[in-house]
Amino acid sequence: MTTGVRVNVLDSRKIRTFLDDLDPKVRGAVVDQALESIARLVEQRAKEVEIIRGRGRVSPPLRRKLSFRSGRLSGSISTDLSGRPNQFVVGSNVKYAPVHELGLAPYPKRPFLRPAADFVMETKAASVFRRALLRVGGRQ
Repeated sequence: MTTGVRVNVLDSRKIRTFLDDLDPKVRGAVVDQALESIARLVEQRAKEVEIIRGRGRVSPPLRRKLSFRSGRLSGSISTDLSGRPNQFVVGSNVKYAPVHELGLAPYPKRPFLRPAADFVMETKAASVFRRALLRVGGRQ
């Protein structure tokens, strides 16, 4: 994804703290499993929750949330695993994605990636890491 907008879930301070406390022997496998799961959850939430559906093409835009119009933006949101295991990136390569995510003039800020990442980190990341740790620990 060279143009567009993205969010790197490894940037989270909470994840960094958790990883620093892990046994180095299991850290790599836990990170790989957990971060891929987290990235996929962020992608899903951005597509299905953060971009509002059911308003139709003729409804006026919302001030603070994006609404589903053609499906191009929603369909472009994907997870890039090419930097695995160190980088898991969720983003969109649609040219107008940063316009909405960042609020570039003349459009208001209507982020869809950052709220998805924040929600997943606040509500699901701990359990995803615990499950990954249990799976990896079960293999030893």
